[in-house]
Amino acid sequence: MNFEKQLLAVYNHTSLAVKAEAPEFFNDEFPSMAGHYRKILLLNVINEFPAQLIECPDTRRRYEEAIAQEREEAWIFEACIADSGVPQLFAQNRNATFELRCVPAKEFAEAIEMPQAKRDYLKRYFG
Repeated sequence: MNFEKQLLAVYNHTSLAVKAEAPEFFNDEFPSMAGHYRKILLLNVINEFPAQLIECPDTRRRYEEAIAQEREEAWIFEACIADSGVPQLFAQNRNATFELRCVPAKEFAEAIEMPQAKRDYLKRYFG
């Protein structure tokens, strides 16, 4: 996972402290987003496809084990961020709540707006 860079970028572009202390960091193309949002949600989208689509039993078993491990590591990381003090930094310097949430790609796709044709296309990945 490369969330550290993403987290730092989100923080830098939404932090009132960074905006005040490093105004040269922002420009017309990349303006500060400080003060624009009251809640920031960073999603770790886990791409899974139905294991039953895998014909070879051994490959299916290994895939299921790998997905289970990925989920466990994602949830551990989510808990680490929640307990790390990062959400408090956002509350203090950004005046916003911050949350990291792990979601399956299917759930993410169902939650966002998109044309029906694209939604139909994505169904092939979710079984």
